[in-house]
Amino acid sequence: MIKPLLDEVQTRVLHAFQAVFSGVDSIEVTPSTQEKFGDFQCNSAMRLAKQLGQSPREIAQKVDLKLKEDSYFSFCEVAGPGFINLKLSDEVLLTRCVLM
Repeated sequence: MIKPLLDEVQTRVLHAFQAVFSGVDSIEVTPSTQEKFGDFQCNSAMRLAKQLGQSPREIAQKVDLKLKEDSYFSFCEVAGPGFINLKLSDEVLLTRCVLM
């Protein structure tokens, strides 16, 4: 059975955080509130700033670089004080549609 899409995105974003920062055990990814921001967004950099001792934007920028290595996403960007906006690749969307 195929993993629910939000769970898959959350797992991939968590792995990106963990690759950059040890000790991160949870993050939160939500569907975007507006289409112009992509498919999903993550504001966990703001929540983790104090724990990691860096500004939310610095955290988000480091994670964003890691996420850009993942072909699952066609677009990743840091916005505002530390949001990470994500857009799924066409290949992922096509595969999901075919499997459903």
